[in-house]
Amino acid sequence: MTLSSLSSTQPEACIFTICTKSYIGLANALGASLRDRGVEAEYVIVIVDHDISDVLVPYGRLVSAKEICGYSTADWAQRTFKYDVVELCTSIKARCFQVLFAAGVEKVIYFDPDIIVYDDLNGVFAELDDHDVLVTPHRLSYSSDMPARGGVFNIGFLGACRGMATDRVMKWWDARLEDRSTSDPMRGFFTDQKWLDHLPVLMRDGRLMVSGHPGMNLAPWNIDERTLERRGDQWFVALREHEAEAQPLSFVHYSAFNYRMLAEGKDDERTLEIVVKMPEFAELSKVLARHLKEGRFLDYASIRYEFSSFSDGRTILQGHRRIFSRLMEMGEQFPEPFSADGGYYRLLKRNRLLTPPGSAAGQKIRGAALDSKVGRAAKLLDMLSWFTVRLLGFARFTQLSKLLVRYFHTNNHVRLVRRDGKPIDVEYF
Repeated sequence: MTLSSLSSTQPEACIFTICTKSYIGLANALGASLRDRGVEAEYVIVIVDHDISDVLVPYGRLVSAKEICGYSTADWAQRTFKYDVVELCTSIKARCFQVLFAAGVEKVIYFDPDIIVYDDLNGVFAELDDHDVLVTPHRLSYSSDMPARGGVFNIGFLGACRGMATDRVMKWWDARLEDRSTSDPMRGFFTDQKWLDHLPVLMRDGRLMVSGHPGMNLAPWNIDERTLERRGDQWFVALREHEAEAQPLSFVHYSAFNYRMLAEGKDDERTLEIVVKMPEFAELSKVLARHLKEGRFLDYASIRYEFSSFSDGRTILQGHRRIFSRLMEMGEQFPEPFSADGGYYRLLKRNRLLTPPGSAAGQKIRGAALDSKVGRAAKLLDMLSWFTVRLLGFARFTQLSKLLVRYFHTNNHVRLVRRDGKPIDVEYF
């Protein structure tokens, strides 16, 4: 990517987000909030889909992820196959920072597309005058007992300024996201985010700023530790049972809301849950709904994710992606993994690992339907476990359980592939 890809003049500051075409409506909502608050920064929307010629945005500049990151066609095919949509978008984050710094931008902020900005971000950019990297923890309260499976910091926001220390961190981060941007808490990985738990070690001597500002990254996971109040036209946030003065609301992270329902003018379940804890949040939910409608979220939401299926329409499951990754690690090459005429597809077909044509396999199940399925499966497994304990004894059952938890992990689905030569080891972790 060259400087001309960004702007006719070299920008001092840049804000970027990464998404699919189906989430353009969210990226537009973020862009509208930047406009409304008078944020002085270039806005770049990085799209992971191949063809972006049919998409127009009212705010910011659209760029192709493959082009901005400089991946070859073969490398991009492997990356888009081995990672699911969330893993893919997060895997290129460090590379985007590097490219923007190389283009001459001094200060860069990354926002997830599901964020809405409520101030001019001058305070955020000012922090980057004295620090190389700025992060926000998931929670700030001493009473927090939230497991850190997703990492200490929420990297739906990340601020950084150009410099040698930042460059070293970004290179280190990007190298790890090459093959380990997986969402796999059991093995200690959570996309790009968990890696940055290392930041306090990598950035010493005060170059890292861990923000304690309660108005930055207000989100579902920290609602219960904060209070929200309106003073005139401005919102303020404070920590509950804390002596510190309330701070202006800077940005809200609307993670895992039902954006379709909100765009249709309906209250979603996530909003209703939060309003019970923080009634004032109902007004912030209306702000998101208005921006989603203005950003034409419903017009884009139905666009199918380009890398979710093989060329014949069969659904690609997470197991298919993990098998592919394990085989690639072993040195095998599959140059066209999406092709129904390619070697990888034929390998899956030969081992009866493909989904049936037209199958809804891989679709997410939520709410009551998920509870019902889990309940039925649990009853069956309870009976099987009871029988196994009687047969083997509890001590051996415990040992077997430890093995099976790992054996049935998707990284070991590769053992379902019959191959000539050396057997594939169980990845025990």
